[in-house]
Amino acid sequence: MNTLTEVINKGVPVETPITLSTNDILKICENKSRLESIIKRNFEKYMEFLKTKTPTEDIEIFNTLGIITDKNSLEKKFCFAPSGFAASIFVNLNVDNVCRTQEIEAPIMSFTQEELEKYIQEKANPRLEKLAQVRSEKELRKEFPAIHIKYKEQDRLVRQIAQSLKTLKKSKTSILTKLEVNKQLIDSLNILGIKNEEELQKSGGILSIENFCTRYRTCLQGLVDNTEEIINYIVTHPINLNQLSQEDSEKLSLYVANQFLRTCEMVEEKDKQRYLYLITTYFNENSKRKTDDKTSIVIGKVENDAIGLKTKGHIITPKQVYERYKKLVIENPELHVVDFDTIDFSGMSLQQVEEFMIEYMKDLKANWEIIPNSQMKDKLPTYAPKTPSNLSEEEKERRQQKLLDLYIDKKEFYDSTDSFFRIVGKNTFEGYVGHIYTNGTVVLDKFFENQETGRVANGEAIYVMNISDFYRLSNLPKQELIYNPNCKRIYHSGDWKERVKEKIEGTTATKTAEELKCLIKSGKVGE
Repeated sequence: MNTLTEVINKGVPVETPITLSTNDILKICENKSRLESIIKRNFEKYMEFLKTKTPTEDIEIFNTLGIITDKNSLEKKFCFAPSGFAASIFVNLNVDNVCRTQEIEAPIMSFTQEELEKYIQEKANPRLEKLAQVRSEKELRKEFPAIHIKYKEQDRLVRQIAQSLKTLKKSKTSILTKLEVNKQLIDSLNILGIKNEEELQKSGGILSIENFCTRYRTCLQGLVDNTEEIINYIVTHPINLNQLSQEDSEKLSLYVANQFLRTCEMVEEKDKQRYLYLITTYFNENSKRKTDDKTSIVIGKVENDAIGLKTKGHIITPKQVYERYKKLVIENPELHVVDFDTIDFSGMSLQQVEEFMIEYMKDLKANWEIIPNSQMKDKLPTYAPKTPSNLSEEEKERRQQKLLDLYIDKKEFYDSTDSFFRIVGKNTFEGYVGHIYTNGTVVLDKFFENQETGRVANGEAIYVMNISDFYRLSNLPKQELIYNPNCKRIYHSGDWKERVKEKIEGTTATKTAEELKCLIKSGKVGE
C-alpha cells in the first residue's frame, strides 16, 4: 500500500465519501507529473463514457477526486467524486446561484448514491426548464453565467467564420482551394450547431441564442437523465495511484484530515460521527500535531476561466485543524472521540462493519441515556475558571486555553475507554463525571467548576474507587474522602492516563451489574 493509499485508509472502514481537489493534491505531491498523467488518462476514459450517453459539447466537467470504500476488501480507493459530477451540473446550470456565491460544495458529498441521484434530479430539472425559456443574451448572462461564457466564445468563432467566408468569396485563389477551405469552415459551423451557410446568413452571421441554449440543454439533460449509469461508472472505475511513492506523507495526512473535518462540519448530525474517526486517529497517532503550526499547505485555490470560477484559497496547519476539531467536539458532546485504528476489521464485509459501529455507538449513547435528563449538563465549556485579576491578559488567555485543552484531553480519553455506565455528580461532586467499568472500578473526574455556566474545571484530582464503596464514599465530605484508604487519587500530570488505565483494566470479584441494579433501583446513583 503506497503513501497516498495509506493516508486515506485510516480510521474505520465505513462509507465516508469526501472530495479531494485534484489541484490541491497536485500542489502537495512531489511526484506531480506522474500523478497528473494518471488522472488525465482516467479522465479521458471518463469523458469518452459520457459521450456514449449524451453529446457533451464543451460542457465543463470537473475532475474532482473522491474516495469510495470497497464493499469486499474494505479498502478505500480513489475515483472521480460523484459529488464532483453533481457540482459540474450545478455550476453549469447555476443551481442556487452557485456561480456567484462560489459555494459549489454542499453536504451532497455525504449523500448515498440514491440520495445524490434524487438530489440532482430535483435541483437540475427546474433549471433545465428555465434554460429552455431563455431568448436573449442578457437573460442567459443573468441566469446561467457559466454557459454564457461558452456562448460568447462560440459566438466569436461564428462571427470569425462568417467573415472568413465573405473574404474567401472575394479571394483570387483557385476554385479547388476555395471549395476545400469552404468545407473546413462549414464543418466548423456544424460543430457549433449551424448546418450550412444559408442558416448562418439567416442568423445575421451571429450565433442564435435559442439554438445554442437548445444544444446545451440537450447535453445537460442527457447527463441528468443518465445520472444513475454515470455514477455507477464512476464508483466501479477506481483510479489506481499505487505507483506513486514519493508524496509528502505529513502534508497529505493533513490535507485528508482537513477534508474529513470539513465534511464533518457540514454534514447532518447523524453523519458526523463516522467522519470523526479518521480525524481522531490523525491526532492520536502523533500528538505533536495539535500544536504544529509549521507544517502548512494551501488549499481551495481555483482559477477556472472557462466557467468564471475563482477562489483565493487559504493556508491550513495541523494546529488550525485541531482547533476546529476541538470546537466541533465541544459543541457536539454527543460525539465520541474513539480511535479504532488498532481494531482489525479484516474478514468483515462493509455491511457488517456498519452494523458493528451502529451497535457500538448505540451502546455508548445508551450509557448516557441512563443519566436523568436533569443531570445531563454536558454543556459547552464556554468559560474557563475565573483567573486572578493580577495576571496579564496574555497569561489569562494562556491559562484558559490550557484548561480547555485539558477538557478535550479528558473527553478524548474517557470516550476511548470501555465504560458501560456514566453518572453525573451533584452537591459535593458538582461538575464531576463518573465512568463505571465492568471490573467494578468507578473513576470520578471533574469536568466543570460550574456546570450551569459551562465553566471548565481547574484540573482537580481524579478519584478512583470500587463500586461496592462508591455510594458510601461519594457521600463523604471531600476532605474525608481524600484520606480514605479505599479511595485512590490521581493527578492530571505525567502519565495520568496510563495510571487510570491500570485501574480500569484490573480485575475484581465485584458483581458490577448487580451493584448497578441496586444503585439504579434505589435512585441513589449520582447523589
